[in-house]
Amino acid sequence: MKKAFIFLLLCVSNIFASENVFYEILYENKDFVQFSKNNDIFFYNLSKNGSTVLINSKLNKEKITSIETNKNSYMELNYKNDRLEISNIIGEFSIYSYNSHISTFTKFAGIIIDNYVSNYHILVLPKRLVYIFVDEGKIKINRDRDNVILIAGESLVIENGKFSLSDYPDYLTGKNIMFNKILIDYKNQVEKLDKRYKASNFDNPKLFSDRKYLEYVYLKNIYKNDPFSE
Repeated sequence: MKKAFIFLLLCVSNIFASENVFYEILYENKDFVQFSKNNDIFFYNLSKNGSTVLINSKLNKEKITSIETNKNSYMELNYKNDRLEISNIIGEFSIYSYNSHISTFTKFAGIIIDNYVSNYHILVLPKRLVYIFVDEGKIKINRDRDNVILIAGESLVIENGKFSLSDYPDYLTGKNIMFNKILIDYKNQVEKLDKRYKASNFDNPKLFSDRKYLEYVYLKNIYKNDPFSE
């Protein structure tokens, strides 16, 4: 545990010593495998109870965004051209975007979400299955020529590349339905990926650039105690 804590402190020190001088990162319940490359920062959440990343402006200490994650969720942060991008996400997140001079966007699988001033939940599962539920404010979801604006109380499912507004009454209901969709076939997916990544070290940062590997780690952990497994 002591070694892990020292490793995390070194990671945080490296972030503040990087070229980025526009925002600062704070943590609550921090328990990440984390590394940085250029101006990109990568997070893989190991906390059993979830973790929160708080991002404030260094210029005036205003809040930019806060990101709550559940265990085994993964994301990358990148700042460029006066915008903060939360990208390549997989897993479950609650994203809060505040009224800041820095715009925030969420990017994954060819989709860009303009977060505006909002609070929304997003679940990104393997096979590009996505569920988004807006609690407060509004967001705009863009992909090629498709774009949808969601306001508080509205939700969207992305499945097989198609956008469809959902009628799920709350986020938890939609989340359970989404998990059931991948539960049907997850054993076959894991067995195939077991062969590909059998000798891989889950802490090897190089492997996190492989989206399939991220999906594999997510499936292996999220259903580790699945009652239907043999």
